[in-house]
Amino acid sequence: MGGGELVDAIAPASNAHSPVYANGKISVPWSASDGASHIFRVTLWVKHSSSGVWTNTGLSQRGQITGTFTYTPTYGDGTYSFATVAEDWMGNVEASPTGRGDCSTCVGRCPVYLPVVLRSYRTWDAYYEENDHWLDAYGPLVSDRAYLAYPNDVEDYYYFVLSATATVTVSVTGFAPTSTNGTIMLYGPVVGNEQGKRIDYYGTPGDSSMSLGPHSLGPGKYYVRVYTTQGHSTAQLYRLTVTY
Repeated sequence: MGGGELVDAIAPASNAHSPVYANGKISVPWSASDGASHIFRVTLWVKHSSSGVWTNTGLSQRGQITGTFTYTPTYGDGTYSFATVAEDWMGNVEASPTGRGDCSTCVGRCPVYLPVVLRSYRTWDAYYEENDHWLDAYGPLVSDRAYLAYPNDVEDYYYFVLSATATVTVSVTGFAPTSTNGTIMLYGPVVGNEQGKRIDYYGTPGDSSMSLGPHSLGPGKYYVRVYTTQGHSTAQLYRLTVTY
């Protein structure tokens, strides 16, 4: 009887998370998966500010599917974006990070990507958004914390991560009266590089308040999509809160 040969040409996948704010060393938990030959190594990459360049930090961990990196900020104040790159035992390597990566952490004074955090508010240097696609989703959202954004374009994406099964509710209040076709949607859990299946949605023309849940959801990464088909406006900020 002849032996078989393992053939694996599919790159592994990984994802990282980090706190919204930090004043010193940053803990960056991560997880990775591979369908056939298993994870050999995971490396942490970093980018400082939206105009920065993605750089390999030199921090890596081997032979495990979850772990935590401890990163010491080396560029001073600002927004640090993080991403992990996984490699399996067959030499397949995950694509290098682009855009905003997996997550970001504010150190000291730094630009804020919409939404603005209401609690623990501080003075920010800039105010803009880059979350018009699920790949650029803002997060991870903190449970029971309110975030502000304008319904000034078609889509805003956000994400949150559950480490264990939890009861989740999503609410949006304060939609501008002219934004008559607002809808909120909940997707997940993430499978591979997709945003996951739609779990729930709510949208009634003219409603300024919308809510989803409660839903009992298992561990994983979930997306919230705020969709405004018309009546885009900067006259009034809406408030998004996810509780889990």
